[in-house]
Amino acid sequence: MKHLRRFDASTTAEEVAEVVRWEGACIIDSLVEPAKPAEAFQELEPYIEFIPTGTDSTLGTRTKRTGGLMGRSAMARDLIMHPLILTASEMIMAKSPTYQLMNTEVISIGPGESAQVLHRDQGWQFEFPPMFEPMLSCMWPLTPFTAENGATRLILESHRGGRLVSPSEEETQQAVMDPGSVLLWTGSLYHGGGRNTSDSYRHGLAVAYCLGWLRPEENQFLAVPPAVAATLSEPALRLMGYELCGRLGYGVDKTDPLASLRQDHPQQAMPA
Repeated sequence: MKHLRRFDASTTAEEVAEVVRWEGACIIDSLVEPAKPAEAFQELEPYIEFIPTGTDSTLGTRTKRTGGLMGRSAMARDLIMHPLILTASEMIMAKSPTYQLMNTEVISIGPGESAQVLHRDQGWQFEFPPMFEPMLSCMWPLTPFTAENGATRLILESHRGGRLVSPSEEETQQAVMDPGSVLLWTGSLYHGGGRNTSDSYRHGLAVAYCLGWLRPEENQFLAVPPAVAATLSEPALRLMGYELCGRLGYGVDKTDPLASLRQDHPQQAMPA
């Protein structure tokens, strides 16, 4: 069985994109200092505390999912917008005028949680051609990921066959890693959270990116209030969907979405 590839922080986006494109996933060890995910966790912990657990086997009956990270944590935004991840995303996904956030959430797997059903992240109601990648997912550990506390399980190369693949638990391997590292995988790869047999939560910051012309899972215009969004940087807002994708996504009277949010932003001309 092929083993999950690991890179160090000196890797390039080209190397990462090549492996993820063909094998479906990889880990970049120590991409950032552990203090950065620790700070993100500190900023998000008050929200996580009051989030209820899920109600079914997919969401997890002992798992919390805390969203809206772009508006809730400055350090989470830094992780979400890491240059190497964004560049690799653009290389891995099919060509598009723009790409955007698919969703952001802290996934907190509680003690006693069972293994999540193996699944693909693509939630659109149609099948893309094999090796056509409309999205990329990644996971930043906020606490150590171990075999005991529910480290993410993946089946390498399962993205090549689409829905024709019958995922098998025997083919999975776990992404054991520490805060500061990051796991990347394609939206068509079979994976799932692991079983937590420990006595503490496993917290991971999950983020996915998708093509600019697809409807994302998390609606950033609702997840991040306009008053908060108006204070964010232009690159962050573009990633959140405040950007034209060809002729898609304009504001009222065909206005630039950024100009609709921020009065000081010049109008962008609509494509002919």
